[in-house]
Amino acid sequence: PPPPHAGLPPGGGPPPPGGAAGPGVPAPRAPPPRFGATPPGQRPPPPGPPRQPSPGSHPRGGPPPGPPPPGPPPPRGAPPPPGAAAAPPTVPLAGLAVGGAGLGGERPRAAPARRMYAAGELGGDKAAPGGGVGGAPPPPPAQQPGGERPSTRTANGGGGSNRIDPSQIPRPTPAGAAPESFLTRAGMGTLPPPAASAYVAIDDGNCPPRLLRHTLNQVATLEDAAVACGVPTACVIQPLAEPAPGEAPVPLVHPGPDGPLRCGRCRAYANPFFAFVDRGRSFSCNLCGAVTPLPPSEIVDLDQSGFRRDLAERPELSCGAVEFVAPPEYQARPPLPPPLLLLLEVTQPAAAATVVDTVLTALSAVLPSLPPHTRVGFVTFADALHFYAPGGGGGG
Repeated sequence: PPPPHAGLPPGGGPPPPGGAAGPGVPAPRAPPPRFGATPPGQRPPPPGPPRQPSPGSHPRGGPPPGPPPPGPPPPRGAPPPPGAAAAPPTVPLAGLAVGGAGLGGERPRAAPARRMYAAGELGGDKAAPGGGVGGAPPPPPAQQPGGERPSTRTANGGGGSNRIDPSQIPRPTPAGAAPESFLTRAGMGTLPPPAASAYVAIDDGNCPPRLLRHTLNQVATLEDAAVACGVPTACVIQPLAEPAPGEAPVPLVHPGPDGPLRCGRCRAYANPFFAFVDRGRSFSCNLCGAVTPLPPSEIVDLDQSGFRRDLAERPELSCGAVEFVAPPEYQARPPLPPPLLLLLEVTQPAAAATVVDTVLTALSAVLPSLPPHTRVGFVTFADALHFYAPGGGGGG
């Protein structure tokens, strides 16, 4: 609405009676004379240039006095012009920015959260040296919504970034990589190499994982923990596994007529975990703890560390995997040559496809190269089984 005339109350009504003015309201004036007329009791003004209004006065009927209209704002970072009044202090609010104070100030407005970019992340000239956008400095962390400090990111994954480092991701061993060496006893307490990886196991007193591998790397020692785990415990045993290139073969031990050294209680075989006591005259079993005296032919002096002096000459006491040659007392009968049983299909489709003739021709070339005293048997089948006796030419 247009401003009220000077001398009138804000409501626009008549002035108070008696010419009295209310508090804070100027005294009423007489109505202005007509344009060009001289008020009564005054002489007309002399001719000359028009008078300039005095400071603080305003034309009759114009807007009320106030501060001059604001001009264009100074550049960011430039000092204020001389004579300019200092900006009123503002109270920082969580998520709000106050534009001014008093009745004529602006309403509080939300401060939009701006993303902070590190130098070089945007590329080109978009990134500002101060970390802001378009040359503007970033807002302080305390004025961010929620009170959280923004995390800065860098192009190479440094700083407070939560990105995954690709170099820390486990990967399978490349095909051309050098095999890893694994000491079976010195590496106790560490995880064995994966079964599908390239490794060389060095048997220094424990069974290599190529021959014996447990399904669990950690075994529960309490029954309640084992039941709550619910993971079955088993072993993968491959006594005839071929050694990898660079691995030593499994040593062969000839124990002699007395057989291999065994525990007198649980019949455990001698192994690198046997503890020899009584100056080498007895040994303590690592499975049951029983102490068994040694036969006279097995007594050897001990060194200052408590180990037998012939330890390097006894593979069963220094290696985790060995093969024993069984003496005669371990056999119920003399060993027999391995039998060889051959099954041959003689159905009509097989005979029409010349399968029978091809197999017989191959057997006639292979049988002469078999070891002597090899027992060979033949069985043919179609709609019934047919067994053959050697030498007689007949069968039934």
